Amino acid sequence: MKNLWIASAMNILLCPFFIYTLDFGLKGAAIATTIGRGSGVLYQCYHLWNGTGLLRMKRAYLKPNFETIRSVIAIAWTATFQFIIASASWIFLAKLVAETGGSGASAGYQIAIRNVVFFILPA
Repeated sequence: MKNLWIASAMNILLCPFFIYTLDFGLKGAAIATTIGRGSGVLYQCYHLWNGTGLLRMKRAYLKPNFETIRSVIAIAWTATFQFIIASASWIFLAKLVAETGGSGASAGYQIAIRNVVFFILPA
């Protein structure tokens, strides 16, 4: 949860800065998203590999267990398909806004989406 809070907060703070202050437009939204999510990944990796938390990563855990992988795929393929449909709709809407409203509208749309995700996060 902390990881998502950090990544979302950084994205929300950096989006307006890169879009309007540095005048990058849509590229600014992409840069802010990359920095926000990247910082979340770095935070998460640090705590997983550091070994002081409840979860600890070891090199031996990275060896694939194909029987388990097959059983997970058999159970989760329908949920994965549902997620793909939802993600495709978000991508379609982002493309529609970018084509009809231009760079400024697309940047604003991305900021709004980040705010929605940020406030839905605790739920």
